[in-house]
Amino acid sequence: MKKRSTINNKKAQFQLSFGMIFSIILIILFIVFAFYAVRYFLGFQEDIQKKQFVNNLKNDIDTAQRATSISQEREYSLPRDIVKVCFTDSVSQNLEIYQNFFPESEHIDGIVIDQEDLEDNKLCFENIGGKINILIQKSFGEEYVQIKRP
Repeated sequence: MKKRSTINNKKAQFQLSFGMIFSIILIILFIVFAFYAVRYFLGFQEDIQKKQFVNNLKNDIDTAQRATSISQEREYSLPRDIVKVCFTDSVSQNLEIYQNFFPESEHIDGIVIDQEDLEDNKLCFENIGGKINILIQKSFGEEYVQIKRP
């Protein structure tokens, strides 16, 4: 009779071990999935922040175009991994967002850049702590909105 109880005891130990190993594998899979989901949503949040920046800037420029004259400094939020935001020469009116030094381009109508402010045909604003400041100006009788460094 003792042989049978040791066999059942060993079988129970094996089943317990298999259950523990399976549980550990499931826990590891859940943790990996959780990290993947968090990384995905953080990347999604950064994309939304960039799109929101462009939309807010376009809205501010449209508002300034409708005004007779305006001079306001605006602060915009961006993800911290964006290095700088540049506006190319006033002919093409492009906005370039440099993330890890690779630009993403966006077209913005109605702006003009003073040639004295350009460096290599660009006016760039550094991202400091997730914020950039842009001075938006329009004088009485002018058609275009001018952007400058504050």
